Amino acid sequence: MPRIKVNKLILNYIDINQESENAIILLHGNSGSLKVWEHMMNNPSLASYRLVAVDLPGCGQSTHSETPTEDYTGPGQAEIIATFIRNLGISHCILAGNSLGGHISIESLPLLENIASGIFIFGTPPLVNSASMQEAFFLLPELMVLFMPEADDDALNKFIGKAFYDTEKAASMIKEDYNTTDPNVRTTLANPENKFPDEVSILTEFNKPVALIHAKEDPFINGQYIENLGFNFWKNEIQYIDKAGHYPQIEQPDKMAELLSVYAKECFD
Repeated sequence: MPRIKVNKLILNYIDINQESENAIILLHGNSGSLKVWEHMMNNPSLASYRLVAVDLPGCGQSTHSETPTEDYTGPGQAEIIATFIRNLGISHCILAGNSLGGHISIESLPLLENIASGIFIFGTPPLVNSASMQEAFFLLPELMVLFMPEADDDALNKFIGKAFYDTEKAASMIKEDYNTTDPNVRTTLANPENKFPDEVSILTEFNKPVALIHAKEDPFINGQYIENLGFNFWKNEIQYIDKAGHYPQIEQPDKMAELLSVYAKECFD
């Protein structure tokens, strides 16, 4: 896999169909890796697009930061990803993000003016500030492993059992990704002093329809919260995915790829 230096970090990524002028940037969630996109990337409906999946800072095979309190915050990661996209010479892209990757996608938009053609997010309730986390998420005990330095196998099994509609889909990969991630990623994200950009305002000011996807079996996202948001939804509504939890790109990769393909065609045409 190719690797690229961005600031002081080395990011690991996959980049296919580089001849296409229209790119889709795939950003995974907290303590994940680019491997979560494997099945979606192989779907024929996306074959005409440049597909770039990257291991976020401190995750997968990307290097760990020496300044985690700067690089692992949401705004810090957004700046790194925006620089990464520009360094690849991409001039038109859709940001597609799951969970934390969706928040980074939103926060990257102001940094990618005239480059970002759309945004496709799921497992990502856009936040107004840190206080809105209490309303946007169901902060279940199982979710807390994503904000702890380490978790034992029992705690990870409970997280996986809650996060997935079908727990057999990717348990070993989720555990491997979690244990590979720099623990400072999770402790930095858990810091109560973090300042959250107003993501709802960012999306409201974005001059293109926002594709917000909600997996019906996602136990961590408050569906009522996202339904009350007022920005410009793609097709004027939230798109729902059946039989999937917090990782629909793993559990329903074909449905997600086909939905992303339709959205991309509208954004790039």
